[in-house]
Amino acid sequence: MAKAVTAVGIAVALIIGLLGGYFVSTATVQQSVLTVTSTAIVTQVSATTVVSTITLGGGQVQTVTTTATLTRTVTAQQTPPRTILIGATVPKTGPFSPIAGPFERLYMAWQDMVNERGGLYVKQYGMRLPVKVILYDDESKGETAARLYEKLITEDKVDILLGPYSTPVTLPVIEVVAKYGTPIVTTQAGAPPLYNRGLKNVFSAIDLISTWSYNYFDMIKAEGKAKTIAFVIQDEAYGNGLMAGAKPKAQEIGLTIVAEEKFPVGTTDFTAIILRLKAADPDIVFVAGLNPGAAAFVKQALEQGLRPREYHVPQLIKVFIETVGLQNVNYFTGEWFWTEGIPYDGYFGRDFWLEAMKRAGLKNEDYPWASVTWQALEAVSAAIEKAESLNKEDLIKALDSTYIMTISGPTHLGRDFGPFQNVGLIRAFPVQIVDGKFRVLWPPEIRTGEHVYPTPWQ
Repeated sequence: MAKAVTAVGIAVALIIGLLGGYFVSTATVQQSVLTVTSTAIVTQVSATTVVSTITLGGGQVQTVTTTATLTRTVTAQQTPPRTILIGATVPKTGPFSPIAGPFERLYMAWQDMVNERGGLYVKQYGMRLPVKVILYDDESKGETAARLYEKLITEDKVDILLGPYSTPVTLPVIEVVAKYGTPIVTTQAGAPPLYNRGLKNVFSAIDLISTWSYNYFDMIKAEGKAKTIAFVIQDEAYGNGLMAGAKPKAQEIGLTIVAEEKFPVGTTDFTAIILRLKAADPDIVFVAGLNPGAAAFVKQALEQGLRPREYHVPQLIKVFIETVGLQNVNYFTGEWFWTEGIPYDGYFGRDFWLEAMKRAGLKNEDYPWASVTWQALEAVSAAIEKAESLNKEDLIKALDSTYIMTISGPTHLGRDFGPFQNVGLIRAFPVQIVDGKFRVLWPPEIRTGEHVYPTPWQ
């Protein structure tokens, strides 16, 4: 190791002190008779010896080389002045628990791996600090999440927050963070009402939910095969938010909308809807809804013989596939944010992300929304390392100016457009399940397989 320092009237005997307490040493050195500005370079050449080279300024330049024998090496590590506290909730229980409850393990894997590499750098302290993630079970309920986020802010005193799973659970949380001003990066929540309130402390790494299907419709337009579409919408924030962009985009590319069916959360009998869809005979049935509602509809639709040229289910995830049956969802398309074929390294590196998923015991094909949680962790980490301090004003300022490459591509958390603030750039891309394996269909630069259309029903 080598360090350089400048001192006035430095004595050669003090060179060993430049190691800042790492070594206790004794040395025999040549006497210095100059009181001038000097530069010293101290190099450890073995476990017991350092060599000091001193260049003395003044009327003439002299160089003195000193060898000091170390009598003891001190290995005590400096105690960090504090820990970075990050708060969030996950649905350990409730209807969303099969979908996002296991993300608790991803948070813990990230925490452990970051701490293993020394923590996150904080300018305020000039060093890396350890991180601690404080998690609670929001029970898949917005009112529970709101109460817990207030606890994270007022009792746990977290520095920064990550949002819960889903728009319906996130909406009440935004009321809490609006009250206290604590910075939050949302996760799987992209509904427009979250980002059109002028809140400076609410950020998203991903784009609005209304844009998530744009890549799918761009592909449909480029192929020119499908002509008609029917929308089946679960009447909640996710389904309605998705439709805010999907319906006008479908019209823009020239698709004829032959049906638009909406059902409330908790519906168990879809027979009337299915009969109307069979009569309309659409090329594409687009199912805009969270699970378990989306899965319940499709399962009944298949049982009752609804066979469009394609089912497009943005929530094409493990709980959907298990409910409907793997053999029944072959050639279904959905929308994801990451697969193995995506070429981006991300903030921590591709291997870091893959190791975290391995430690968490998660597979992307089972939990594709895990990548969105990871993107939020990437954004939070980048902002912490960029901020002047850990106070909320500096963190908000850093988040607003954070532009990073995530595992799913570039994002800018401070992007404003129209009535919306702090919305990222990342959009979902269409995938298709073919014989149990997923392929990326669009855009062309990241495509890993061809789109099979129409569905070859058995």
